[in-house]
Amino acid sequence: MNQRVVYSVGILIFVGVVIFFTSSRPAKAPTPKIPTPTASEAVTETPRPAEDIQSSLTNLQKPTESLQQKIKNYKTDKGQEYREQLERNPHQTPPVALISALKLGEIFDGVKTEKEALEAFDLYSKCVSEESVVALQITCLRYAKRLAQTYDTLSKKWPDLEASASPEAKDILKFGKN
Repeated sequence: MNQRVVYSVGILIFVGVVIFFTSSRPAKAPTPKIPTPTASEAVTETPRPAEDIQSSLTNLQKPTESLQQKIKNYKTDKGQEYREQLERNPHQTPPVALISALKLGEIFDGVKTEKEALEAFDLYSKCVSEESVVALQITCLRYAKRLAQTYDTLSKKWPDLEASASPEAKDILKFGKN
């Protein structure tokens, strides 16, 4: 009888331990207390002026433009406009950077021949050397690299272009090697 009691107690303890560990809830981390700023400390976000957005959108090229027109109309060094928009609203990417990246992509997508690729590559080279906005330099470098991978004549120009990039652009590109 003693043996049965010990056995029953052992099973009950085992079942209790299993139930305890399977039904226990994970411990909750303490919720940090975040101080609420007073009215004088509160940071208010300035809304983006509608004219910034409108002026950027009117600068988008029409889809009917030829590739040569798009290349000719693309202006490098958006640095001043970028800084002004960033100053007005530091919490969002300046529209000029987004619009410029879209234009550069349209140019890349429009390349169909080796001659067009050479013209686009020259634009991207100019962008790398003249653009003060590092994000746009990197965009130009990426498109130029893709053209160089596609067209043998441009593959010879790629090393010089890559070497001419700003140190910041080179550092960032190291992370995106492919």
